[in-house]
Amino acid sequence: MALMLEDARSSYVFKLYRLEEGGGLKELGIKLRITKVGEGEGACTAYALEFDARWREFFKQELEVAIKAAEVVGGVCPWRTASPTWGAGLTPTWR
Repeated sequence: MALMLEDARSSYVFKLYRLEEGGGLKELGIKLRITKVGEGEGACTAYALEFDARWREFFKQELEVAIKAAEVVGGVCPWRTASPTWGAGLTPTWR
């Protein structure tokens, strides 16, 4: 597994690669985004995996369950997110 920095303006975005025999890299269609959320004492760091369409379809059932859980917990806990859209028609309701 290899990470390659793609963007570092407002957050760090890394593309994930698999190391091939002979030293080549194969892009996996997954990005890791690291973002600072909030300011001051309440600030934290958010880590998010961004999947391309192939992975979103592969994990569709798991993502739908995670979104449902986030909606339930969102009614109990305040949620902050750097990116409220998870792509491919999967948009959680943040409260």
